[in-house]
Amino acid sequence: VLGVVMGDVPYDLLIVLLLLGASVLVVLWNRNLRRSLEGRNDELREQLAKRREMDESLVHRAAFENVIAHISRAFLIRPASDVELLFEESLRQVGRFMAVDRGYVLMVDADDETVTNTCEWCAPGVSEGIHLKQRLPIDAMPVLMEPAMRGEPVILGDVTAIPDDQPLLRSLVAEQRIQSLMVVPMVVQRGVIGFIGFDSVQRSRTWSDEDVRLLSVLAELFGGALQRRESDEAI
Repeated sequence: VLGVVMGDVPYDLLIVLLLLGASVLVVLWNRNLRRSLEGRNDELREQLAKRREMDESLVHRAAFENVIAHISRAFLIRPASDVELLFEESLRQVGRFMAVDRGYVLMVDADDETVTNTCEWCAPGVSEGIHLKQRLPIDAMPVLMEPAMRGEPVILGDVTAIPDDQPLLRSLVAEQRIQSLMVVPMVVQRGVIGFIGFDSVQRSRTWSDEDVRLLSVLAELFGGALQRRESDEAI
């Protein structure tokens, strides 16, 4: 076959064609190699991103545990009479750690079925809302209070989703410029005695499982402290 080709095609031209073919093969090989390397680079970048995310998660968890440990120590060594002061200090620490704008405690009055804001922390530049949350009827805010009274955390990532038939809650979030909120119940032996809440005012927020976990631990500490104070006062 080569002889036929060489007989029909000048030798110099044949050499050129062979060289061109070899060049094409080299180009194709380089392209495949580049694609393979790019694929490996993408895989490496993805692995690095996952590792960085994992490292950040570990750092965040360590900081979270440090905050809880600090608060727990304070509740252990301070007298039960300091509960309100401890609440305010704890709300400030957790609020700063979570980068939220407002934290508060709502206490349940089972006799008249209302909740009242008893203490509050606000980030700089954020208006207070404690005066707006006094003796609020529980049944007027079912989207918030019904699950909370069952002992369940309540997350409202977008407060515009609050139904129109709950004007009290809609007016509260509007007046306080709340964009997102989370409320976790304080549960003791006799049931739900109150709630811890945090608001995001500057921006809407997607609350993470870690946020819920942190607030739930804080609610347990608060509930335990209130029970201890009741026990001390009963003696």
